[in-house]
Amino acid sequence: MSTAKSASQVPTSKSADRALQKRVRAALTKAKDVTASNITVRAHGGAVILEGSVPDQDDIDKAAAVAKGVSGVTSVKNVLTVRSPGQ
Repeated sequence: MSTAKSASQVPTSKSADRALQKRVRAALTKAKDVTASNITVRAHGGAVILEGSVPDQDDIDKAAAVAKGVSGVTSVKNVLTVRSPGQ
């Protein structure tokens, strides 16, 4: 019986996940063309999930591009939605 775990089963450190979340969040906040105030970032083992709402489709695309450019990000799942300001 083997005790080796596949890469998908190896637990990542919560502190590494939190650090990645902070790096992605900081990059989104710095990005001039992205409204990041309603974006939530979750990370696990390099995989990032973007959740929340933004004013238009361009922000959805730009947020994904910014997240993909952050060191340590291996994949981005973008579930952002468009919501007009005031809704």
